[in-house]
Amino acid sequence: MVWLKLDKYFFNIESDMYLGVTYVAPESSPIHNIYNDNIFKLIEADIVSFKKLGKVFLTGEFNSRVGRKYDFDRRKMTRRPKYTRRLNG
Repeated sequence: MVWLKLDKYFFNIESDMYLGVTYVAPESSPIHNIYNDNIFKLIEADIVSFKKLGKVFLTGEFNSRVGRKYDFDRRKMTRRPKYTRRLNG
């Protein structure tokens, strides 16, 4: 986790901003095993601390999963047209 402070005086904004950038390895990755603690609990603790000092923005790759649920609204999907002949021959 990397945190950047955007100083309110330097950027002429109303309050300090804290930008957190992270990469959370998938649970199946050997890299995931090097975390000594629940990485999401650590991120949450950082957010709570920085929120007291200013605005918090978080971005990155969280490798979240939705299980068997869809991660998009299926009702808004359009169907592909069915072609009766192949293109290019």
